[in-house]
Amino acid sequence: MVAKLLLECRDLRITNSVYDLMMVAEGKYGGIICGGKIWDHIAPEIIIKEAGGEYSDFFGKPLGYSNPLADLDKQYSIFSAAPEIHKKLQDIINKNA
Repeated sequence: MVAKLLLECRDLRITNSVYDLMMVAEGKYGGIICGGKIWDHIAPEIIIKEAGGEYSDFFGKPLGYSNPLADLDKQYSIFSAAPEIHKKLQDIINKNA
């Protein structure tokens, strides 16, 4: 599925770097796929959303922070991008899921 995404767009990063998340917030990167624990995503999500971007799990669902202690062992897959890129790539992801 990642190969399909990469063929459909350019400027998509796949890392676990908070620097790359901030480049999405600045508009320097079109989007990013990354992973991490719940605590790795609270601040970047706020920053990216305040900058006008989208921040969701890989399949476009919002992250839930209501019970973080129950999710301590969970590994999150994150997808963040500008709104128009996020929608286009979510269409590709959900069509191929």
